[in-house]
Amino acid sequence: MSKEDALAAYYSQRTTEQLETEQSECAKTTARWEEAGRLDQVSIQRGRLVAIGAELSKRKGLAA
Repeated sequence: MSKEDALAAYYSQRTTEQLETEQSECAKTTARWEEAGRLDQVSIQRGRLVAIGAELSKRKGLAA
């Protein structure tokens, strides 16, 4: 299982509220890492943001 698949599986089990909270916290952490010049950590955080965003988009698409 790839990292992307593992993240997708993990986030698919979270509630929408949990995802929105985690997305907000992840964005804040990403900004802090960017300011600190930790590009390795920024890359990891951005991967998480993409996975969370994909799950939220999928759910909003189903709700529409």
